[in-house]
Amino acid sequence: MQLARAEMTEKGKRFGVGGGLFGGAGLVGVLAAQTIDSVKADVAEIKEKTHR
Repeated sequence: MQLARAEMTEKGKRFGVGGGLFGGAGLVGVLAAQTIDSVKADVAEIKEKTHR
């Protein structure tokens, strides 16, 4: 029984770390997408100002 408990504890820790890394990667992806959209908007604004 103790061996099973120890194995499940180890698996839980491993999957917990993996889930945290996956969530962190998702957050970085969302922030990168927002940054790209912001840069595109800034470039479009600069181009519009230079054509006036």
